[in-house]
Amino acid sequence: MNSDRNDEQLEQVRGEIRAAAATLRDRPRLPSSAPAQASGADGIEPARRRYRIAELTDPPYHAFVEHAFRALLKRAPTAAEASAQLDLLGRGASKAEVLGNLRWSAEGRRQHVGVAGLLPRYIVAKLGRVPLLGYLVEWGTSLAALPMLARQLRAADAAISAGDAALAARLQPRIDELRELVHGLGLARDELIRSVDTLDERLRAHAAAAEAVLGDLARRQHDLEGARKDELEFVRRRVYVMNRWFEALQGALAEVESAADRRDAGAREFEARTRDAIASADASRVARLERWSDALDPACVAGARIVTIGDDADWNERWVSKGVAATPLATPRAADAAALRDALARIEDGALAALAVLAFPALLRAMPADEFVAAASRVLRADGFLLIGFAAEPVLAATLAGDAVPAVQPAALATVLAAAGYSTRRVDAADGTPALLASKAAR
Repeated sequence: MNSDRNDEQLEQVRGEIRAAAATLRDRPRLPSSAPAQASGADGIEPARRRYRIAELTDPPYHAFVEHAFRALLKRAPTAAEASAQLDLLGRGASKAEVLGNLRWSAEGRRQHVGVAGLLPRYIVAKLGRVPLLGYLVEWGTSLAALPMLARQLRAADAAISAGDAALAARLQPRIDELRELVHGLGLARDELIRSVDTLDERLRAHAAAAEAVLGDLARRQHDLEGARKDELEFVRRRVYVMNRWFEALQGALAEVESAADRRDAGAREFEARTRDAIASADASRVARLERWSDALDPACVAGARIVTIGDDADWNERWVSKGVAATPLATPRAADAAALRDALARIEDGALAALAVLAFPALLRAMPADEFVAAASRVLRADGFLLIGFAAEPVLAATLAGDAVPAVQPAALATVLAAAGYSTRRVDAADGTPALLASKAAR
């Protein structure tokens, strides 16, 4: 026990008692106080300054500590403060001592809240902590309280007995209901057992009938297997023959496809050689390509994107040397329709500054004109150009390879472009090879 601290607190209490006694006679009578303000949502009554000790000691445990702080210090306790006071109660301290500690703490003296009947109880509690004297005080207090404790015990015993009787009275109807429920459940159980027995007999009868039917079916199946055995063997042989026939047919089809692929590859190689030979012998090809590239220069600045459908390496090298992102697509054959559509579909909307076709009639083998114009309208920028040339080399090479090339006139194509919203002008080469330069009519 910390006797020095107890003596210090007792001395503070004695000093306050002497000061209060010295001024008690000269203190004027206080006027009637106005009704206390209603407590807030946190249970604190800031304007209330007087309490009876029973108001503060009646609540139990946690509620007692919370109410004591809100009444005496006009605030809620922190977790550490509440834990400390609860620990003090757990070590046997009285509620009066906890209230006195709060009331005569530095913060409690500033609040100056009065609690009727607290001071003597607090003094007795603190005296109980003084060595030897505290034991005598505790013994005397306990001895003096024995009659009251006996009355409280008798009252508690009577209250418990009355509570037991009231509880028994409330529980008896429930007990009766439970007994009736148990009786009803017993009857239901007996009825369920009888139903299960009846159902079991029926199931046994049905099982016997099912076994008889299954036995009859087994006999019939055996008879059918014997009757159909020869037929199944015949069908098996037929299926075997058909499988061999299908295998032979698949082999023949594979040979046909392989021959077609070889023929197509040969035709492509022949067409490419023929086209290169004709282009090498054409002295005006370089001037023609320069004429057409000059027509696209306004749109194809450095960093722009251009796609060319045509087999001409010199054409794309010109654009790459100018810093243009040029993507070549080979002149398509009739079998390349799906590949050409897929290549155009992968281009983002409005991504190209120009789209060039060097030999438009050869393009028509794989894609009709209206579909090509629609695809061009999607991939070209608003200020983009569409160059459509009518170079003769790819057309002549395709014709020599046995591939029919549609005949189309520039004027007819210009009409199709006008219907799609383009304005066109001729950009024919010096050798007379025609070409159309198309842009959106809004330009």
